[in-house]
Amino acid sequence: MEVVDVIRDEGIMEMVDVIRDEGMMEIVDVIRDEGMMEVVDVIRDEGMMEMVDVIRDEGMMEMVDDIRMRRDEGMMEVVDDIRDEGMMEVVDDIRDEGMMEVVDDIRDEGMMEVVDAIRDEGMMEVVDV
Repeated sequence: MEVVDVIRDEGIMEMVDVIRDEGMMEIVDVIRDEGMMEVVDVIRDEGMMEMVDVIRDEGMMEMVDDIRMRRDEGMMEVVDDIRDEGMMEVVDDIRDEGMMEVVDDIRDEGMMEVVDAIRDEGMMEVVDV
């Protein structure tokens, strides 16, 4: 709850600080408990560059197989952001690391829309990492 409120009220910078200071588990728990929409909206509205730097610098292992699983589940807003922001560094980081915790949360939450969208949007280079 706390992280979602910060993301919604303050924008992505606060989330970056939380990721660096607290680690990924807090945000993973919030995604599972609160749902993904606030995070997606902030990513779209604020842009991803700070999060990309944190992912690269912090080595977010939990955060990575997520994109591979998105092929099976679907996440259109994130796909649009990846394409629009040109986030190839994120794809490289995701390939190099691996993200089972977030993936499990997404699968458990039943976010099926997330993956069909990736396939439909033609993001195979992101999906096939």
